Amino acid sequence: LVIGLLPNKGDEDGPSIHKHHLRILDMAVQLKMKIICVSSDGASAERGAQMLMDREHRGEQAPLTYTYPRYGVSLRAPVFDVTGPLVCVQDPNHAMKTCRNQIQHGTHTAALGQASLFNRQLVLLQETGESGMVHADVVNVDKQDDGAARRLFHEQALTAMTVKDADSGNVSIKDGFSGLFNSAWIFSTSLHYVI
Repeated sequence: LVIGLLPNKGDEDGPSIHKHHLRILDMAVQLKMKIICVSSDGASAERGAQMLMDREHRGEQAPLTYTYPRYGVSLRAPVFDVTGPLVCVQDPNHAMKTCRNQIQHGTHTAALGQASLFNRQLVLLQETGESGMVHADVVNVDKQDDGAARRLFHEQALTAMTVKDADSGNVSIKDGFSGLFNSAWIFSTSLHYVI
């Protein structure tokens, strides 16, 4: 639900964006509206505003925290008295593109438990003809293609990576797609909840 669009000239910094976010939170308090997340496309100023918001403290509530020192994970989300917990995320369209691009341009191969994730799986998925993906999604790709990202994280692509046993009706992941299915399922589920 968009409650306001504020155009800018591209010269805003983290503190000025953070000031806008706080103003929106103040309006939400007056309306007794819950705000669950603030998102940005990952630009430096917007990341700066999110870091300021993560450190924000108003009222009596302690922040939600999660740390896993072994892997350097430390997450913190402020909890405001009226509006509740506030998580800062990358906006879903950019997050989907980032997740897709990592397979094709960044990480190239990732281990996911006993499965792996690599670019060739995307090509094989497109070649099934069942995923809804098109040739341009996997060859000479446009890293900023929102449609390609949506097609990868779509139910149709997930279904194309599975097979249903005719006798039992059980659904399982097709051979060679475990890593891609797990990644696409995790990210599509979390990103669609944010949307």
